[in-house]
Formats: sequence, C-alpha cells, structure tokens
Amino acid sequence: MHIGFVQHTYEEYQHPSELLAAHFTTTEWAEALVAKGARVSVIYRFHSDDHLFLRGVHYYFLKDTLSPMLKWFHLPLSFSLKVRKYVKTNDVDVMHSHNLRASFPNFLLRVFCPKHPLVIQDHGAIPAGRSLRSRLVDLVLKWCLKRCDAVVFSAKGQERMWVERRLIERRLCMFIMENSASFSFMPRQEARVFTGLRGSPVFLWVGNLDPNKDPITSLLALDEVFEKYPEAGLYMIYRFNQLEDQVRDLIHSKPGLTGRVELLGSRSRRELQWYYNSADYILSSSHKEAGGYSVIEAMACGVIPILSDIPSFLSLTGHGQVGANFKAGSVSDLVRQTLEVCGRDIAKESERVMGHFKEFHSFEALAETAMGVYSEVISRRHNSG
Repeated sequence: MHIGFVQHTYEEYQHPSELLAAHFTTTEWAEALVAKGARVSVIYRFHSDDHLFLRGVHYYFLKDTLSPMLKWFHLPLSFSLKVRKYVKTNDVDVMHSHNLRASFPNFLLRVFCPKHPLVIQDHGAIPAGRSLRSRLVDLVLKWCLKRCDAVVFSAKGQERMWVERRLIERRLCMFIMENSASFSFMPRQEARVFTGLRGSPVFLWVGNLDPNKDPITSLLALDEVFEKYPEAGLYMIYRFNQLEDQVRDLIHSKPGLTGRVELLGSRSRRELQWYYNSADYILSSSHKEAGGYSVIEAMACGVIPILSDIPSFLSLTGHGQVGANFKAGSVSDLVRQTLEVCGRDIAKESERVMGHFKEFHSFEALAETAMGVYSEVISRRHNSG
C-alpha cells in the first residue's frame, strides 16, 4: 500500500531538514507505517523543489509561490496540480491530508484527484463562526468533507460538534490518536540526578499557562492533596505564560503551595525525556486537546496520568483503565481522583501505564490502526464501483 501524506503549510523554514526536524510528529508517524510494510511519501508545499529519503520515507518538497502559512482564501493551484501528477504517476493508494480546516486546499485535492481515496485528519480544529466569511469557508469545507473517504479524529466525541453542525457525516468519522512518542522509561533516581526534581511523590505539569490548560484548577486541587502528602512537589514546564502572574499569585497566597511548586518555564524536547522520567504523575486539566502530546510522551515513560475527562484524555487512559480522569474544571473531583491514584503502588501502576501505552498508543499500535483505516477506505471505494 502506498500512502501519500499531503502537507500544505511549512512555516518559515529555509531548508527541508529544518522543516522535518520541526515536524517530527509527521516523520515518526510515516516511519511507523513503513515499519508495517507500507510505502510512504510525504508531499510538502514548499518555497523550492527538493527531495529527501530518510529512514524508508520519501519526502517531496514542491515549489509554490504562496506564503508558507496559507490564508483562508488561498488556492494553491500549482501545488495541487503537482500533487495530482505525483499520485497518478506513482500509484498512490490513499492521500492523507493533515489539516481539517484547510478548506480550499482540500477542495483542490478532491477536485484534481477524484479517483484517489482521501483521508482528512483533524488536529484540534473547531468549526468556524457565523460570519459571512466563515459561512463561505464552511460551504466549501462541507462540500469537500462530504466527498472525502474518511475524516479522522483522535478520539470518539471530538466529532460531535462537526456532526451537529452538519459539516461531517457521522459514517465518515474514524479514530486514530494523532501521534505516539519515541521516549522510553529510565530509572527515576537516575533521571532526577539530571533534573534535580525531588518530592514524594513528584507531580509534573507540561503545558502552557492559559485558560484552556487551566493551571488554576490543578493548583487549587494540589493545595488540598499536599495536606496528605507533605513531601510532594509539583514542577511546571511551559512555553506560553498568559496566566503566569495569576499562577504566581495563587502559589504565594497558599502556604501549602509555597516552596512546593516550581515554575521551570521552557525545556527542550531533548531535556523533556529526563523530566518525564523524574516524575511519578503527569497532571493536565485541559478543557480541550486534539490529542495531548505531552501526556503521550509521559505515558511512554511510565508516568501515571491524572487528566481531565475530555475525549482525547479518556482515550489515552482507556476511560480510566490506567491513571485517572476527573471532571474538567472540578477541583473537588480532581482532589478525589488524585488521592485515589496516589493510594496505588507507584511502581505497579507505572508498569500498567507502560503496558497500556504499548498496546494502544505506541507507534506500532498507531500504525496498525491507521493501516486498518486506509484498508477500509480503499475497500469502500472498490465496493462502490
């Protein structure tokens, strides 16, 4: 089976290797499919023509004159025509576009390649508003989505608003977690020598300080949890700091948090594996996530997840088969679930997390699920004549 990933945006990268380093989630997914026996081509819209062959995957960079980040009204005609030529001459079996809201680019893919199955992946998009422009975009989007072969979400429940708005037909919805992680377990004490994290237990937060991530709920809950675990500590890693002042004010106003919560700021991805392996629990109180990449990375290291009950997080824990899920925004439920999880043996629960991750969320599992989706859409095409 030959799968063609189609990427319409590329940011301001000058060289293909820079782009691939930033888009490591795409390269890792492609490599996982190759390991399952698929042939994979990743086709990027780019500012110049180029080609790389890395770890079994062909990366094609096709020149286009439009800006790196397409505006809503952009029609990448020349790129789409080049994609059509490639998929026809290289026997691509399935096209996979990684941008649900790319209305006009996906429209062109469907118009120019009508005979090729098209899978469109969601990465946390939401339906547009009610403005005239939004309605125009949604008309194009609805036309395209009705004629694609599958719309892929990370977890059941994420499709609901799209179906309710009648932008997507429920029969087309399929589910693949948006990525996995290549991190792995290492002894906790060894990692803590590198990071300096300490506490019994150690809680870790990896996420921006913003209203969606909702750090305030997590901090208020841990203020109560720390009463029962006086040696515990929380470490917060983040890039964007919209709520940092409020977070600092809350920490300073709560004696139970002062001196036990450390704001670390940003850390490189290379460093993150050490921080995950220094933690006992990963905490996230998000109200919305496409997948939850930091949680995925943490679970690959055996860190026990304590997560809000949004669709992607319920999928990651198997609806609470490992770790715990709490009602999003509820301090009391987070306290209750955290105390329950902390009552379990950490080493045994960590092993259960790693086993669950390997079975359901590893690259091998992701590729297996994706290959099943691709096979199904091909079969549907054949059966429909």
